[in-house]
Amino acid sequence: MTELSIVIPLYNEEKSLKKVVSDLKKELIKNKIDFELVLVNNGSWDKTKDLINELSKEDKRVRTVHIVKNQGYGFGIINGLNTATSKYVGYIDGDGQIRPTDVIKCYNKIKETGSDICKGKRRSKSGTFLRKFSSYFYDFLFFVFFFRYYQDINAKPKIMKKSILPLLNLKSKRWFIDSEILIEAVKNKLKICESSVVVESREKGKSYVRIWIVLEFLESLIKNRFGLK
Repeated sequence: MTELSIVIPLYNEEKSLKKVVSDLKKELIKNKIDFELVLVNNGSWDKTKDLINELSKEDKRVRTVHIVKNQGYGFGIINGLNTATSKYVGYIDGDGQIRPTDVIKCYNKIKETGSDICKGKRRSKSGTFLRKFSSYFYDFLFFVFFFRYYQDINAKPKIMKKSILPLLNLKSKRWFIDSEILIEAVKNKLKICESSVVVESREKGKSYVRIWIVLEFLESLIKNRFGLK
């Protein structure tokens, strides 16, 4: 069994994919971490599928998951986590905004603290007004509904013990997946730690975050709080 699996959900990320994988591999090798990367083609229609097949042929530590029709961001992550085989499993986005060094920091933090989950916490909020607003909004509502405050609920990386996945029983197919992980962790009294990260500006590709995601978050939060999911 390898030590660490990193899942990377990919939706039309042909422009950033190779660099993201290459940079992450270099950092994991540099830190002598026994790893695997699980690249999830989340219903892409560009060259993402061909590129991840190519990368997996070049390196046996790169595994692939192909989802024919995109059913949501969370669906890709859940499929990737279920495919991962390491003692610790986690995920980052495929847009190149998370530094590989911060993935290593998060991994070291969960081991050092003996936590069940380690999540990223941005040192400063960057990005569009919508991203900044939604981030503050998510954090505030999570506190209101679950009486726990976590900064940057949606921040990556998120790394957890593989053994806790059955307890989390993740079901969210869309953008609520980050919150669902923390909600289920709180319900199951799991130990959560945070690791500071720097979020870089996206260089290539485009974001698929839209204003309706804020409304989806609120609806999902209410359902989870009152057992309606």
